[in-house]
Amino acid sequence: MDRYSPEEFSQLTLLEYLRATYPTEIKLIDYIYDNQYKGILRRLERVKMKGEDVVQAYKYEIQLQEELAEEENSDTLVEYLNAGMADLNLLGFGLIESAHILFEDDDNDELSSYLDMLERMQTSYAYQRVQKDPLYIPIPSDEWLNQYITREPTIDEVKKVYMGMYNLTEDDESLIQKIYLKIYPVYKKHEILYKLIADLKKLSLGDNPLTDSLKVKITRKRDDDLTTLSQVQTAYFFQSLRESGVLLQDKALLSDRSLAESIHILTGYSAQTARNFFSNSQITEKDKEIIIKKLEEIKALISKEI
Repeated sequence: MDRYSPEEFSQLTLLEYLRATYPTEIKLIDYIYDNQYKGILRRLERVKMKGEDVVQAYKYEIQLQEELAEEENSDTLVEYLNAGMADLNLLGFGLIESAHILFEDDDNDELSSYLDMLERMQTSYAYQRVQKDPLYIPIPSDEWLNQYITREPTIDEVKKVYMGMYNLTEDDESLIQKIYLKIYPVYKKHEILYKLIADLKKLSLGDNPLTDSLKVKITRKRDDDLTTLSQVQTAYFFQSLRESGVLLQDKALLSDRSLAESIHILTGYSAQTARNFFSNSQITEKDKEIIIKKLEEIKALISKEI
């Protein structure tokens, strides 16, 4: 399992955390729903082969997925998955009011445990502070940090201290895992819906999404060397490009959200985490030196010196 500093952990989205913490369960869910999407595409391909109205068939499939999304409050849950772990708001998308999203009528014992956990969490200093100041990031005590002067804590160690800051115990972990893994399938259904909408848009532009349905997904891991700048450095670099006028300077034309999504498309880094860095930059002098060195390499390339 990857190791994360408390600062890096606080910048993870819940979706990134799930993929790092429960890789086997997440891969299984991905396999099930990715194959469901492929099954839909195969149905659409048969419609096309029979010479029937493919656009109408797409609209029908999209309608079915929209009904599922509305029934399961997927927009709410997907927003939650894109939230940072520092916010934890642990299940904080309406909390008690949204309990019915996660639990069936016959899940009374789990629902009772969930509500008890939320009540304890809401009494914590960290939770109350975040409610007053959404930009506040809870940081473990110096005493805890001093334990890791010579090594980085594991994600489990960081998770444990954050849970303690929210009055959560190890006994809550199994319930939290169940809740997280109830949310992820809803996210996958939401993903299918938006893939179909994107495919329909391509179809209207004259492309054939049915022959290009398997796109490569980039999952970034720490120190994977897919790009030469870290996530912090990349976010700062793109900000500098905007501020210098290399990119559109006017945020009305190029919002933080659009810039972050561009970073995600071009580098595979999380758009949500990039946006967090925009408002709470963690750039260091060493990071700046690395960026400047990279700019020198670009300058040399342009000058055809290398």
